[in-house]
This record gives sequence, structure tokens and C-alpha cells, in this order.
Amino acid sequence: MTIPVASSGSPDVTVVIVNWNTRQLLKDCLASLVERTRGCSYEVIVVDNASGDGSVAMVEATFPSVRLLVNASNLGFAAGCNLGIEKARGRQLLLLNSDTRFDEDALATLVRFLDAHPEAGLVSCALRNADGSSQPSIGHFPRFFGAIAAKFRQLGRHDPGPWRNFDYPFLTLAEHEREQDVDWVAGAVMLARREVVAQVGGMDESIFLFAEEWDWCHRIRSAGWRILFTPTARVVHLGSGSWVFSEGLLNQSRRAGIFAFSRKHYGAASATGLQLLAALGAGTRTLRAAIRLIAPGNRAEARQGLRQAWQAFRWAASPAARQTLKSQDLEALTPRKRDGLDG
Repeated sequence: MTIPVASSGSPDVTVVIVNWNTRQLLKDCLASLVERTRGCSYEVIVVDNASGDGSVAMVEATFPSVRLLVNASNLGFAAGCNLGIEKARGRQLLLLNSDTRFDEDALATLVRFLDAHPEAGLVSCALRNADGSSQPSIGHFPRFFGAIAAKFRQLGRHDPGPWRNFDYPFLTLAEHEREQDVDWVAGAVMLARREVVAQVGGMDESIFLFAEEWDWCHRIRSAGWRILFTPTARVVHLGSGSWVFSEGLLNQSRRAGIFAFSRKHYGAASATGLQLLAALGAGTRTLRAAIRLIAPGNRAEARQGLRQAWQAFRWAASPAARQTLKSQDLEALTPRKRDGLDG
């Protein structure tokens, strides 16, 4: 991938947003970026993956200064980001999801933070849900023994409550409140140095959805750069702006991403270990569900547990279930009502 050489007149940062049928979300994202960014120069590139909801026309009419790259088909997040990176002129590169909102001058804060840490190749900030609560966004690379330890920690947790989305490989809620080195950051907000991308390349386009940011962070760290997280900048991330999956398909897709990542970076044995761990967890979940079926009042929860166990068994046993999603899968499996996103 060719990375253009930054000139003295280049902006501080190029913001690359990949869009697929999120017209209103994209409009709100761009508006918040324009209204709340101060203290740094920037350009915006929107890569549209063949949207059919009028996204392109909206950008042309409302944000004429935005550079548009329109694809004839849905190439996926990684390929879309790479196209935007190739056209970028900024000395730093921000990959930003279209379902984000800037509630403060987060962009300039991140740019200054990366400038202040020359050893850092990529940085990210705190993500918030729409209600202001903390969103899991940083973590450890998934490894077999780490996953086993996490399973044991979960055994005594009967009511996960707000910790449900902070399980391994995410760091804890408290760890999301302090600046630190991390293995990976969520792909919703990733600010990288131009020279780092020139050194390690763009995102792996063979990973269509889930774990592509893990792979990128792994390659950046392997090249000797730090991945840093700072809570001093905050961005609202709504999540799942382009697609809606059932819980079962979402879990299957995430497992497939972890499996592909582990096989690529840790080898077939590690990937197989995670596969066996999923099967073991499914067996444990089945036993728990069977016990709950006997107790009055717990049958709905037990049936849900059995469904989750079957999904995990199917993922562990079926090679097809372990494949990462493709663009046609998104089209077929996302029965989304566009009216709710149109403005």
C-alpha cells in the first residue's frame, strides 16, 4: 500500500470514516467533529461502501469540504480504511467509526497526546455509551491460558451486572479510567502515526469484521511501538451503526475473529486451544442450564443458557461457523429498518 508523503502544508490529522448505510449517524458524527474540534488542523475522508440510503448525497450537500471515496460494493471496514489512508495528507491518521460523537475537543487532545509520546505508534481514548457510562474498549490479546483464568474468575459471578461487557479479554472498568500501555484498542477511535502505517502497512483486508484492530495493534507492537490509552479524551460510541445481529450471530462472529487472530499470530495450536475451550465452556453452560430447569422460576434463563451452549458447540465443531463474515453476510443477515436512521 502506497502512503503519500506528508508536505509542510499537510493538516495535523486526516480523519478516515468508513460508511455503510448510516446516513443520519454519519451526519451527526461529522457535525460533532466540525462543531467541537479546536486547536488542530484536519481533513476528513469518507469512504462509502456502496450505501443505498443516500449517504453520499448527504455528504455532498451538507459537508462539501469532505473528500468522498465511493466504492461500487461493500469492501469491509479494513479495506475501506486502507483506501482512505492511501489518500490521506495528514501527519497523523485517525480511523473513526460513523456512529461516534465528539462531546468535547477530543481530536486535538488525542493529537497532542500522540505528539507528546514519540514512542507511541497508536493511541485511543475513552469511549462512552449514549448514557455516559464507560464502554469497554481496551484489553489484552486473547491467549489460551488467559481465557482459562477468566473462565475460573467467572465461576462465582452470579450477577455480572455492569461487568458483563468487561470480561476477558477486556481490561476492568477501573483500568479504563487511567492512562496506560495496552495490547489493543477498539477500532471505533484509533489515531496512528503516518510513519507507523508506512512501516507496518494498513489493516488486514482478509478480516472483514471483528479482530481487524487486534491484528493491526499486534503488528504495530511487534514493530517496537507502544499502544497507549488515555481517558483525558472522550468520545461517545453508539455501536452497531451499520448492522444488527442476533446475540448468537454476534457471539459467533466475535469467536471467529478471535480464532482467525490467534491462528495468524500464535499458530494453529493456540487457535485449536481456544476452540476446545469454547466447547468446554459450552459443556459447563449446558450443565448449569440443566440444573436451572429443575428449579422453579429459572426456566427462561435456563433455556437461554441452552441456546448459548448450542451456539458455542456449533462454533467449536463447524469449520463454516468459524469463518469470518463477508459483505454478502452483512447484506443477508442485517434486516435493518433504515427509517430509524434517516434524517
